[in-house]
Amino acid sequence: MTKKILSVVLLVALFGVSLNVFGANGEENFVDLSMRHPQEYAELVALAKDAELFTLFAWGEPLEWMYVVNKVDSLETAGENAIFWNYTIQPFVEKGYIDEKLTVNPSFDYHTDHFLYFDLPDAMQTMQAWEEAVQEYFTGDHWGILRRIVKRNGRYVILADRGVGYNLEADWENAKLVEYNESRAVLTVDDIDGALSFAEMRDMTFVFVKTKDGWRIDESTYMVQRCGKGTPPQTGDPTSAYALIFTLAALPLAGFGVAEWKRRRRAV
Repeated sequence: MTKKILSVVLLVALFGVSLNVFGANGEENFVDLSMRHPQEYAELVALAKDAELFTLFAWGEPLEWMYVVNKVDSLETAGENAIFWNYTIQPFVEKGYIDEKLTVNPSFDYHTDHFLYFDLPDAMQTMQAWEEAVQEYFTGDHWGILRRIVKRNGRYVILADRGVGYNLEADWENAKLVEYNESRAVLTVDDIDGALSFAEMRDMTFVFVKTKDGWRIDESTYMVQRCGKGTPPQTGDPTSAYALIFTLAALPLAGFGVAEWKRRRRAV
């Protein structure tokens, strides 16, 4: 009788662990820690948003969009696009990363050249200046920002690939803090339309580490997935691994219990 009860308990525990870890649909559930760490959560989301904006700027996307699509070269000519300018470009004008008036390097031929080369101010004419800018957000150049800063006609310019866009818009209001401790945190972000699958949402991930200068973004797949080429990150969260080990360890015991129950039932 004792073995029978033990078997039932093990089966229930096994089912509960599997459901909790993998979810009712066989997908791993995320535990949102944002309510436990609201201040840190707000700080991490703000850093992630700023890093995204800086990356898009350094990739030349808002510059290309304003200059080519909307024929805008400054806030003075922005017109109805002023809100977009103020959000995507003006912060970097204020930081001194780009001049108030956008200037395309004279080597650019609009009709034949696939790339735009936006001139940079004198203060951003060294790679050290750009490395320091990257270090405001990241632990390293994880999203290839420095590869977009090239020399053209003897000056550093931002290389903007015409026509390169992105597939997703982040739902920042519902970002989830799925891992947090004093030295490391992980944030996942869904698409604004909520259309991402489980695997895709894992790819919309920011991994943060605490440095002497504060939180910085470590290797993360968010921007790669945002542009359509994500790979699942390693979150470092041991919860799932421990649960899996427990599940595998419980299987022989549960199997033994079921076999013993059947043997006793046949003997009756």
